[in-house]
Amino acid sequence: MMTLTRLIRGVLLLAAFASLGIMVYAADLSHPLLWLLSLVFGAWVVSPYWFLFNTSLKGEPNLVREIAVLLLSIGLACFGLSIYYDGFFVHLDAQNGLLFLFIPLWQWVAVGVVLGGLSFWMNRKRDI
Repeated sequence: MMTLTRLIRGVLLLAAFASLGIMVYAADLSHPLLWLLSLVFGAWVVSPYWFLFNTSLKGEPNLVREIAVLLLSIGLACFGLSIYYDGFFVHLDAQNGLLFLFIPLWQWVAVGVVLGGLSFWMNRKRDI
């Protein structure tokens, strides 16, 4: 079980640093206020990864939960990084900065749906 937790944490750290790297690549850091704005957006971009990172550390070891969090982590990383890559390296557009606003929002929706469904399923399974 500890190996799955380490794998989850590695995937999430890699995704968070890659997302921040793309954000720094795309950012205009010519003014101190833009640095501050980048810090705020950086926190927003890594927030779904940070939440799952902390979630993987809590609770009693459970194989089903760890596999679900691992698959969710891989899915979030692939979804977010592929959209960022497409937006900032393939299809360049002036509105691509909005990706840093909406991709984490959709990642949070996915986290809520998957973890909420998993919690419901695990509690229902225990009641039977």
